[in-house]
Amino acid sequence: MIGVSQFIGTLGPMLAAGPLESMSEIEGFDWRNIFFILGLVGFGLTALIALLVENNHNQAGQYTLLKRPEPLMSTLKRLFSNSQAWFIALFSALVYFSIEYLSENEGKIFLTAKGISMVKASYMITFSWLGYAIGCPLMGWLSDFFSRRKPLMIFAATCCSLSIIAIVYVMNEHILMLAFFFLGIGASGQSIGFPSIAEQFKKKDLAAALSLNNGIVVLFASLNAPFLGSIIDLTQTGQGVELSNYTVAFAVLVGIVCTSLIFPLFFIRETYCKSKGDFTILRSLKVS
Repeated sequence: MIGVSQFIGTLGPMLAAGPLESMSEIEGFDWRNIFFILGLVGFGLTALIALLVENNHNQAGQYTLLKRPEPLMSTLKRLFSNSQAWFIALFSALVYFSIEYLSENEGKIFLTAKGISMVKASYMITFSWLGYAIGCPLMGWLSDFFSRRKPLMIFAATCCSLSIIAIVYVMNEHILMLAFFFLGIGASGQSIGFPSIAEQFKKKDLAAALSLNNGIVVLFASLNAPFLGSIIDLTQTGQGVELSNYTVAFAVLVGIVCTSLIFPLFFIRETYCKSKGDFTILRSLKVS
């Protein structure tokens, strides 16, 4: 279900790259028209939410569990002292960072420096989100089907590492298009981080655990994007940014992504899709 929700969430960046870039190239259709349409879509979504989305009502016949209130610091201590939670969150941040960085920062400029048109570069970004959209539910389904988390994490990190190497060092447009698609497939491995980190805690700590995973992903991106940007600025000698200016910064990016392999290989323990915090309920079989 996490993979399906992230699949729906990728429709935004998929449309924001290639299709909207193509629309902006049409004469008489500028960014104001695009933002006006997006505003109308927002109003439409607001109306649908108000009319259709319901609160989660308690159903009759269910029992309610009462528990004593617990100090916030106790919850935070359990959360931050769990090393597996940190390893999983760091893995998620490392595999997701590349697709986010190339989409929102230097991706299109870097590709145009390789001689690719702005529209084609935008569609390469769209292809990466298409791979992400396909990969999120697929990774989740495969992980549940095989009752394994680590093999899918290793595959995602490997896919991400090979793709970013191809994006940085290969010049062929067709290979670059495939590399962006598989970069999205690899980045979708971060969706496995959510059930993996949830399986480290009891249900009462579930929301905090998922928030930690999401928070580390966003924090990592917010710190490393300006760091890579500062490297590009330092290597820039002329008035414009050339392909050679990206050599050092994108070598660092390759190193960041390849580091993601370390965590599932050596630090993250397999959960076999079972909670480590709560009891596993087994059904008894009646033998006739």
